[in-house]
Amino acid sequence: MSLPDNTLLELEIAEITRLLEEYQARIADGTSSADSFMSITDMEEALATLRNGTNNIFTELQCKLVNQVDQNELLRKKKQTTGSEK
Repeated sequence: MSLPDNTLLELEIAEITRLLEEYQARIADGTSSADSFMSITDMEEALATLRNGTNNIFTELQCKLVNQVDQNELLRKKKQTTGSEK
C-alpha cells in the first residue's frame, strides 16, 4: 500500500528539516569552543552530507513530479496548437 502524495511530501519535508537541523547542530557544536573548533574539512563534510541528503530528496521529488505529467495530453495539445498555426 502506498502513502498518499501529501503524506510523502510531508515526510520529505520532515527529512529535509531533520538534515538542516543536524547540519546546524553539527556546526554550532563544532564552533562553540575555541579549544575544539571544527576543522574546515569537518565543515565541508557536514555541508556535503547536507547537500547529498537534500539532493537525493529533491531528485526523487522531481522524478515523481515529472512522472505525474500526462504526456499524452501535452502532446495532443501541442499538436492542436501547432496545427492551428499553419
